[in-house]
Amino acid sequence: MIAELAQFSSLEQLTALNESMSGVSELLNVITVNGAVSYIGNDVVAAGYSISKTDSGCTDVYFTPSKDCASVTAHIYNADGDIVASVALGSTSGDEHTFTWDGTKTNGSAASNGTYYVGFEAYDADGNSVNVSSEVSGTVVGITTSNGTTVLELSDGRMVELLYVSKITGKSSSADTGDADS
Repeated sequence: MIAELAQFSSLEQLTALNESMSGVSELLNVITVNGAVSYIGNDVVAAGYSISKTDSGCTDVYFTPSKDCASVTAHIYNADGDIVASVALGSTSGDEHTFTWDGTKTNGSAASNGTYYVGFEAYDADGNSVNVSSEVSGTVVGITTSNGTTVLELSDGRMVELLYVSKITGKSSSADTGDADS
């Protein structure tokens, strides 16, 4: 009987701890979302590979090979995963580089406006494959949460997880300041 009471007491303590931790988790989510609100109107850089094509051009993607490369090719994919263009970038160092697609498909026609994805294929001087990381940028206009993950909505409709933001580059020059005189 004493053992059963001890087990019941332990169960009560674990249940109370679980409820307490659940409350802490909810509080952390609220704090994260509240903190993320300060990103609205700011330009951010985050790990990713999506770009946006509009009538005024395409957004940049920043790429960093893990080492010097003899050849790098940027492959642009549509939402269906089909390659719509490939751009040979030549040799590059293992530093960060900027790639801006001109919006032209392999057949020479203009691609439709929308979201595209860029993958990089890179090789060193010995023909070995080289890993390439990429980042994207945009202006934050909104915040959502999904399954406990805070997601930033960019002005062109792309979404990036707050977790992957590596830089806040300041207020966007096109951000609405809310000033009635502007």
